[in-house]
Amino acid sequence: MGPDQHRPGKPDLEALDAAATQWRRFPQLPTVHRFLRAQLDSQVDPGAYRVLRAVERTERAAPTVGDIAEALDVDASTASRLIDRAVSEQLIERRPDEHDRRRTHVHLTEQGVARLGELREARLSLWRALTDDWPREDVVALAALLERTYEAARGLQA
Repeated sequence: MGPDQHRPGKPDLEALDAAATQWRRFPQLPTVHRFLRAQLDSQVDPGAYRVLRAVERTERAAPTVGDIAEALDVDASTASRLIDRAVSEQLIERRPDEHDRRRTHVHLTEQGVARLGELREARLSLWRALTDDWPREDVVALAALLERTYEAARGLQA
């Protein structure tokens, strides 16, 4: 058996492409939006989760817009717009850098920390509902495969 016999063929890659296309639409599905909104006490944009989570996850205690852009894999102007929206909802606050007046740092507000907790619980409820009848091994494997695919995509060379 040659090495190419273990590699995916065109039908395998076409099936993967079809699944990836569906997966891309997953967060926008009306059923997903309804489920998440039903889990939340407040009228919150589930999309706020990404930016709040990025602020929480950054390695720096006081991330900059650039740090958030990098964490979200978006450009700085997109990150700035997302942060502006979260600031307007009082979920994040901007603070000037002590040493460089051109830079600002972003911090979760108390309301932002609370909202992040609500969103996290709603998202975990969604995953629980979707995978409730799955064996644990399948959930672990899916998480690992999605992470592996994401990291491979980040490492692509043009």
